[in-house]
Amino acid sequence: MKYPEMRQELLLSIKILSDLEYQKQNWLNNTNGEHDCFDYVIHFLYDQASFDEDPETTIGLFVKNEEEIISIIKVIESLEKLFETLGTNASDSDYINSQQWRNVIINAKKALQILEK
Repeated sequence: MKYPEMRQELLLSIKILSDLEYQKQNWLNNTNGEHDCFDYVIHFLYDQASFDEDPETTIGLFVKNEEEIISIIKVIESLEKLFETLGTNASDSDYINSQQWRNVIINAKKALQILEK
């Protein structure tokens, strides 16, 4: 891995997307004084890693192989469906409580299993 710190950020982002309890506690009921939100995960996956544009270029940099890319693309596709329904300016609560959120969590859990191999 050329960028192990980006690998760690990827793992953290996918792990957070797979964990509804974490999301509820840290995004909706933040009582620990730290600011955490869905936008941080989206910022990494879209703006820093560019998985929505050219995911194959990340292989060898912070993604191991095509299997990982395919699993990440499924997460991105579920997020895209979410954005098609709710737009990109909804609240964290609106996203988490939508019907499409279940698919985000399912695909993130599958991706996390592959990434942690």
